[in-house]
Amino acid sequence: LVQSIRITVPGVATLRMCNFSGAGQSLPMASYAVVQYASNPTTATLTFPTIADGTCATLTVTVPGATPASALAVGLPSALEQGLIVAAVPSAPDLVAINACNWSGATLTPAPASYQINVF
Repeated sequence: LVQSIRITVPGVATLRMCNFSGAGQSLPMASYAVVQYASNPTTATLTFPTIADGTCATLTVTVPGATPASALAVGLPSALEQGLIVAAVPSAPDLVAINACNWSGATLTPAPASYQINVF
C-alpha cells in the first residue's frame, strides 16, 4: 500500500491509500497520526516527463541529510494532476528519488511544479 496525505483546506488533511498489489485488501481500523513537516525542507522544482497510464517516472533530488534509512515526506504542489501519486524514497546519502505514478486512466504530462522534501 502507498499512502499520501495532503492538506486540502486549512486544518483538514486528506489521506489517500492506494493498493498496487494486484489483489484486494481490507484495511483494519486504525488511527493515523499526521506529523507536521520538518523545519528545514528542501524545495525543488520538478518537471516530470509524459507518463503513460499505469506507469511511473522517477527524478532524483539532492536532499542534505537524507540517508538510505531516512523517513521522508513530500509536500505536494497545490495543483496536482488527478490520478498522479507522488512518493519519495531515499536512494543514497543526500539523494532522494521522487516517483510520480499515473493512475488516471490516460496519459499525463505533469506541469512543472515545486515540491518540498522533508527528512525526519
